[in-house]
Amino acid sequence: MIRIKRKDHLRLDVATCEPTVATLVVPNRPDGLLMAGDILEVEFEAATNQPRVSTKDDIDAILDFPIDIGDQLEGTWITLKVLRIRILTITTDVWVANITQVPAVKLRPEVLHPRHFRATGISYRIAVPGVYAWRLVIPDAPSQLELDSSHLEISADCAPATVIYVVESTRNEARSWPPPPVIQVRGTVALDGSHALHLPDTSVPHTPSWSLLFWIYLSQDSTGSHRTLFYKGPGHNQHRTPSAWLQPHDRRLILRVSTPDNMDVGITTTSELPLHEWVLLSFTFDNTSAVSLNGSKDDRNKTFSYVYAINGKVDTEMNVHHSVVLPNSGGLYVGGNPWMDGVRGFMQNVRLYAAALTTSQIQTVFRQEYGRLLSSATVAGQLSAIHRDQRHIPVSDQTMTSLMQPLDEPALAELLRMGEAYLYGTDTTPNTTLAAWYFKQALRAGEAAAAKPLALIYALDRHTQGVVDSTTCSGLAQYLWTGEAVALYHYAASMGDVSSMTILGRRYEKGDGVDMDAETAAFYYYHAAAEASRAYHVRGNQPLYRQSHSILMDVE
Repeated sequence: MIRIKRKDHLRLDVATCEPTVATLVVPNRPDGLLMAGDILEVEFEAATNQPRVSTKDDIDAILDFPIDIGDQLEGTWITLKVLRIRILTITTDVWVANITQVPAVKLRPEVLHPRHFRATGISYRIAVPGVYAWRLVIPDAPSQLELDSSHLEISADCAPATVIYVVESTRNEARSWPPPPVIQVRGTVALDGSHALHLPDTSVPHTPSWSLLFWIYLSQDSTGSHRTLFYKGPGHNQHRTPSAWLQPHDRRLILRVSTPDNMDVGITTTSELPLHEWVLLSFTFDNTSAVSLNGSKDDRNKTFSYVYAINGKVDTEMNVHHSVVLPNSGGLYVGGNPWMDGVRGFMQNVRLYAAALTTSQIQTVFRQEYGRLLSSATVAGQLSAIHRDQRHIPVSDQTMTSLMQPLDEPALAELLRMGEAYLYGTDTTPNTTLAAWYFKQALRAGEAAAAKPLALIYALDRHTQGVVDSTTCSGLAQYLWTGEAVALYHYAASMGDVSSMTILGRRYEKGDGVDMDAETAAFYYYHAAAEASRAYHVRGNQPLYRQSHSILMDVE
């Protein structure tokens, strides 16, 4: 076989994020012609997403050969980097000796998507004559956006003048879509600091490049101890490729991998994780030390990159040079791990990709999902509202002024006891409306134990929420009360309520009030069953009965 190496002038701009061809292997017949049955191998410098290559049209769509190598071709991916092409038929004479260049990778056609921006009309009073223009700046966009208005002249004859101006623009932007994830947990995972989302090693992409993406809402500040954001490893040794922990005294991340010389190689991120805010976190891993083209182990010129971004903006990039980064066979634990405390809050739409996503692809995900995520009709939006209500308690209702002062434990316990009394009829006639009122005040004052009984009331009696009258329930109102009940179950689960985990497992399994998702259901069922098993032999505990009873109340 003859190996043709890439020439430097054929390298593509890395900003295009397209793989480049490293070598082309052709038949070892320098004085002969290409024939039907011949095999050519194309080796790329980086892992690809393995596009379709079953026909000549497929191959021509991604590769530009300097010479036509056949009329009918059949391609097969041997690895993520190696494409094998078999010539089925060829009617032209192509001398092997004339193939002196590797094919170039064709750039994906850029599709422009219009985005329309319009600022709200604002009144300005201008007292000084002159020429003015307005600039609309959106600094928090993934790529900073600035829109300029046309110029406006205020003459000395009409100053001062009042001007109402609207900045409006349509802008075309290229949008790069990521490939489908290899595994996805679509629902909202409640994290209580003790239970983690576990993805076995067989579910993690075993490719040199891969990515981890998820939305997260952190509800707990620094605790003085390390907490796990995610961990890949078996737990009984020092392997940790890749992992990330929160620092003890701030919310910056510690990014870590393992090498033969140092099992704890890493860096600390530039920015802290926001508190009480939904953000999209992405971690991309590109390990060129995992394999070499001929399968041999060579530590020279090896690089492992670990890129961390918040909302599509790169925050920290770590590179390990001239050393093999060690993989491991341990599972991937997200939100915590069995051997260390995890974070408290919520994760949503956890995804693994078998490629290192580009910044453009991550920004596309952020733009597409951010607006809907914060809607009041979603679990994420409802959870944000619950936490916001706890941090900013209004006291406009004078009848509640005394209750809304900072409450000590006895006062919180009294609110909770009154709610239970009206719910179950202890010492008084059952009244779910009053029960919900007491539970809601207890929850707003910080009593987490009020979340589940309040959710049960909302799930059973829609009139207690005040979103409908006593005789009717509109479709929108019914959707809202169902959503708030589901959000409260998530909140209770994030505070360690196991029976709420059981309820959420059933809801995600059946698609009851949430989008059906087996992965999310399995998370809740697994931890509920594990906790029930641990408590089974504790005297006086009947965890399975209590969980079953809660499910029955939720579905009645």
